[in-house]
Amino acid sequence: MDNEVCIIGSGFSGLAVANELRRRNIPFTCVDRSAEIGGVWQHSQDLNSSPAYRALHLNTSSRTTAFHDFPMPADYPRYPGLRQVSEYLCDFAAQRDLKRDVELRTEVVSARQNSDLTWDVVTRDESGAARSRRFRNVVVATGQHWRPRFPDPPIAGADTFGGRVLHSFGFSDAAAHAGERVLVLGIGNSACDIAVELSRAAEKTFLAIRHGAHIVPKQLMGIPVSEISDSDWWGRMSFQVQRSLIERLLQLIRGDIRAYGIPEPDHRIFSRSVTISDELLPRITNGGVIPKPMIDRFEGDLVHFTDGSSERIDAVVHCTGYELEFPFLPAECVFTADGSVGLYQRVVAPRHPGLYFAGLIKPVGSVTRSVESQSVWIADLVESSAALPSGEVMAAEIDEQLRATRQRYGKGGMNSIQVDVASYLKALEKERAAGRRRARTG
Repeated sequence: MDNEVCIIGSGFSGLAVANELRRRNIPFTCVDRSAEIGGVWQHSQDLNSSPAYRALHLNTSSRTTAFHDFPMPADYPRYPGLRQVSEYLCDFAAQRDLKRDVELRTEVVSARQNSDLTWDVVTRDESGAARSRRFRNVVVATGQHWRPRFPDPPIAGADTFGGRVLHSFGFSDAAAHAGERVLVLGIGNSACDIAVELSRAAEKTFLAIRHGAHIVPKQLMGIPVSEISDSDWWGRMSFQVQRSLIERLLQLIRGDIRAYGIPEPDHRIFSRSVTISDELLPRITNGGVIPKPMIDRFEGDLVHFTDGSSERIDAVVHCTGYELEFPFLPAECVFTADGSVGLYQRVVAPRHPGLYFAGLIKPVGSVTRSVESQSVWIADLVESSAALPSGEVMAAEIDEQLRATRQRYGKGGMNSIQVDVASYLKALEKERAAGRRRARTG
């Protein structure tokens, strides 16, 4: 056996798991294909290896994003930038003595389970050399932002467009678009952030919006949104009260979203991913960002929109999200028949003992508390201080969880990983306590 645990990924989730395993003296090997520790937040010269861009900042506060026993430096702003978060994660890894067991520039080619329930993990280093190692457990902590998604089918005439076409994954710096007329496609967090950044350098910045969205500022009532969702008083509210409170606050703060040229959403808040942006709406009102309806077709460098208008465009940035993908694993380890993520408590692959996932969730607010709680439970299971329930019980929980998320968010891979932080943490704590009782009673 090469080691007890293989951790795939060295971002917030991978480091949280590594830290908990180190605390319990459980041997592990962490591998990451990036050049630096940090996952999405690794800050290398070649940002094309990461979905990060130079102007990226946290949408969650430094207090709620930091690990609970390793606060971010006091001189950090409330919403630190890419380099600061990268340095924080590297400092955390160094202080907790995790770096010696992290192999960078190492890509996982495959992970397959053997008949004795161990796992063979094949990796490839930057020279192209392959290596196979055997582990008792595998923890996947690769995140959700690695396989860019483009419109499918392609927009009519897309093959005639002669300008630059890129995905937010390949966007690094607004300065590269100085003097250009740039069209950003999307209305999620990346689309809003990138459109705002481009508006400071581009000749004109357009934002093509297919569907309406609830644009929420980073702070409400002077409190960071992530700190609201992390608070005890928020967790004590019912979902209906939470929703009504935020809707009323948004109406008071910004009024009708249609006044900014953004379509009225066809859903109430918290029924889809929430878009967090402090700057988009002010940039729209001062003309820096020009909202447009969806693209109808391309015609050379001319882009026609569904309202009949058209604009000459030099570059198109697709902020159209990512596909959930784990190419090193058989799909049945993760996904149900309809492409939803089918994991017990969003962590355990029931039919593949020893396979766990950390950070494969989409909360409103910071992911860190949830990932730390997942890490503690994973360590319990690895060292057998907790035991899982029967396969039937796990299958029933997964079915109920997917039924609830489909009802609230709709079908699809990303929809299936949405969580409410307070209720999710309670569920994990309840399962951890039950698992420890199971382990004691046999």
